[in-house]
Amino acid sequence: MNLHKMIQLEADRLEKEVRELEKRLEKAPKGSLRCHKNGKNFRWYYIDEKDHREKEKNAKRKYISKRTGRSLAEKLARKAYDKKKLVGYKKELTALKRYLNCSNNEMMPERQYLGENSGFRELLISNMTLMDKELEEWRVADYPGNPFYPENLQICSADGTMVRSKSESLIASGLASNGIPYRYECALELEGQTFYPDFTIRHPSTGKVFIWEHFGMVDQEEYLERALKKLRVYIRNGFIPDTNLIMTFETRQAPLGYDVVFRVIQDYFI
Repeated sequence: MNLHKMIQLEADRLEKEVRELEKRLEKAPKGSLRCHKNGKNFRWYYIDEKDHREKEKNAKRKYISKRTGRSLAEKLARKAYDKKKLVGYKKELTALKRYLNCSNNEMMPERQYLGENSGFRELLISNMTLMDKELEEWRVADYPGNPFYPENLQICSADGTMVRSKSESLIASGLASNGIPYRYECALELEGQTFYPDFTIRHPSTGKVFIWEHFGMVDQEEYLERALKKLRVYIRNGFIPDTNLIMTFETRQAPLGYDVVFRVIQDYFI
């Protein structure tokens, strides 16, 4: 994958993590937790954050009972853990952004040199294998897309494809950066119905057709029911999970991450 794109995706992931940590810390209780070794166990103490010696050994402390105060101790422990993670994430994010600002983010060579309006296209394609030529022609050809709600196509992926969500942008960017030809929301006729899979993909070595559906709201019952109906049609018509049907999922609490997208692309296409 193009290094710039990898770092950009990782920066996007860290920004999301930072926002989540900051939200959680806003709701955390006041004060901090201190743990002291007591034989084989630990004793828990509450430190008032108003004490200017909070981080010192002689800060005023109040014993937290393991029987009655465990809930408070757990919340303070999570608060300390989240604060430490937040510091680390922010440092890493700063470093990534510094690189992105300095690096050269030129247009991907596939688009610049192999696009329909490029004078290099004819000369380069003549040296491609038959499979490469077929896939390149398939990639740039017009196809019937999803005509519904075009106003929702507001997010631009790494290769310039406009998609409907940040998760779809992660997938599109990952595919494009690895040179994997795809079509976004290409019409698919099955059982007298028209479906628009999120991604129709050709394997870069074999040309085999895959569809990739990302189900982004599986924690909503109505959405889940529609997704299951669609999957039944796909399976009846030869699109089999883990064979030529790729599926990813997310909920509000468990958003799609770049790590998942990268692993899927590695498993299926690289």
